[in-house]
Amino acid sequence: MRYVSIALTAFVCACGGATPRSETPPPATRGESTQPAFVASTIGPVHGAFVSALDTPVTSFGAAVLDGTLYVAGGYHGEPHHYDDEGQSALLARIGPSGAWETRARMDTPLQGFALVAADGGLVRCGGSRIDNAPGTPTDMHSIATCTRYLSATDAWGAFPDLPLPRSSFDAAVLDGRIYAVGGWNIDGDQEHASFTDAMVVFDPATRSWSSEPCPVTRRALAVVATSHAIVAIGGLDGSLHASTSVDVYDPTTHVWSHGPDYPGDGFGMAAAAIGDTIYASGSEGTIRRWTIGQAAWSSFHSLLQPRFFHRLVPVAGALYAIGGIGSMTTDGRAALIESVSTTSPDAPAMGWTELSFPGHARNRFGMFVRDDSLYVLGGNDSPEQHDFAPTNFVAEAFRLHVPSLRWYPLDPLPEARQSIESIAIGGALGDDVISLGGFGHDGHAARTFADAFVSHADGHVELVRDVLPTGRTQFGAAYVDDAIWIFAGLVFDESLPEDQQFTHLDDVLRCPVTGTAVGACETLGVHLTGTRRAFASAAFGGHMFIVGGMREGFASVDDCLDFDFATRTFSAMACPAHVRISATMLAHEGRLYLVGGSARTAGGLADEGSVEVFDPATHAWSTAIDALPFETHQGRWAFVGDRLVMLATQADAGRATLAIVDVAAR
Repeated sequence: MRYVSIALTAFVCACGGATPRSETPPPATRGESTQPAFVASTIGPVHGAFVSALDTPVTSFGAAVLDGTLYVAGGYHGEPHHYDDEGQSALLARIGPSGAWETRARMDTPLQGFALVAADGGLVRCGGSRIDNAPGTPTDMHSIATCTRYLSATDAWGAFPDLPLPRSSFDAAVLDGRIYAVGGWNIDGDQEHASFTDAMVVFDPATRSWSSEPCPVTRRALAVVATSHAIVAIGGLDGSLHASTSVDVYDPTTHVWSHGPDYPGDGFGMAAAAIGDTIYASGSEGTIRRWTIGQAAWSSFHSLLQPRFFHRLVPVAGALYAIGGIGSMTTDGRAALIESVSTTSPDAPAMGWTELSFPGHARNRFGMFVRDDSLYVLGGNDSPEQHDFAPTNFVAEAFRLHVPSLRWYPLDPLPEARQSIESIAIGGALGDDVISLGGFGHDGHAARTFADAFVSHADGHVELVRDVLPTGRTQFGAAYVDDAIWIFAGLVFDESLPEDQQFTHLDDVLRCPVTGTAVGACETLGVHLTGTRRAFASAAFGGHMFIVGGMREGFASVDDCLDFDFATRTFSAMACPAHVRISATMLAHEGRLYLVGGSARTAGGLADEGSVEVFDPATHAWSTAIDALPFETHQGRWAFVGDRLVMLATQADAGRATLAIVDVAAR
């Protein structure tokens, strides 16, 4: 049996960041070729784990701290594995005292895969690869041997002794004033004309020259760090194109290499930093691991809110900054948000939130679903109030938000304006086709609920299918189970009826068979909840549908909680959470159910509920993961994107959104 709960999520991004938009990424690749590439966002204040954002996210770039200030240089922002000269950056930027990015003197040429270290009184940039081909032509990439030094006092790059030979896709570290460059390759045209380097080169400031030493590390896309007394090379890709987990330790006093414990994660395109004799490293899985020289093994330390690789980890004022990188090999897969991880209290709840511009008009009640690492936002209502139902209040707009890069992509609008639709993924946990059912809108005469469906296909086309449900319905629960959509309770509303007949609260269960993306006639099962219910939280897991909270007639809260068995088609009671909520979201993830958002009744009326509660179906017990979220959750939509809980809210200000990402997986 397959059990897939509703894929309703939301989050927004704020890009308040770094470099100018003069280096624009190519268009999106999936289903949006007829639309503008993306809608530029502005980013407001960042909070929590987020410290800033890159305006143009990059991979294979340089990052270093000089005189306490973080600098980011160069890199690639074009399509992965399809290189051209328009995708490379020559920019240098730093975070100024106000927290805003400042553009500094550009490098003399756009580059990627180079080493950038703080040494010799400035920033030293060495090697890297230069792309000479135009877009759409065969790759023509060349490693270089050039080194140059940036001085902040003059905001200028100047001469520095070159490497003995061209080298790129390597890394370097500084110990006792010397620069140690390890790994990499020399590429001359394309990958077929590349050779791995087999020597470490060392710059001695006393002689102002480089020397070579034998080195067992013949890998590229690796990480190199300096501890208090050693140089350590971690991971990378070897000459056979196999990802390596090797950890090699060089003692500069004895000139001897030794092996440390293998890195227990993905070592390709990883990042690392050292504080004293402790090394922190992370790869594409998003887990930061640490190892202190002399210990027998690595240990897990922290999980990033946004997993990434080909990024940088940089120690800044007692914290680790995770900068740039890419989460998936797509054109828009790069990470914009810079995340700070404390090295002294890694067990604190990891979360970050920010504001960013929103290109649409919906202020609440939009529908959402997730594909891969993007959030799809459909329809909604343009009023911040809850009961403005004029024809013009309903919107048909649709957007895709790519979470890592914080970019919005406009999609074809819905065929008709709707709010409060429920989106159900078909064909897998995230599914390529999504059916959005029911909802609320205006038929030209009155506001009412609808029985229609919108089918969002993988190619970006949205299809309207009339009268899928037996009657118009909204604020219901839904799940895709055993090739059918199951519908639970909800509300029928028709403004054209007499006032005492406009609301019909439901307590039934429907089963609607699905063939491909076609929904068949819905069957009324003759099974009923213990009472009418709408605006409740529900999630399917392990053959059961769990239902908590909600409202009955007269806006009365529902205090009981239900467990529906799909096999026997029967209801039983389940334990209720500590807080009775209205319009909350419950999401199944890794064997547990997470209840978040919504509002609870207090002595002063309805108030937003900021706790995150967790239900364990194995023990039938609730626990509290987070007592109170430190950001505004009003009308926020929630979902899991990967292992992270994400919220999007657009109600506070027109054209603005709040994005929050919370790590609750270990709690």
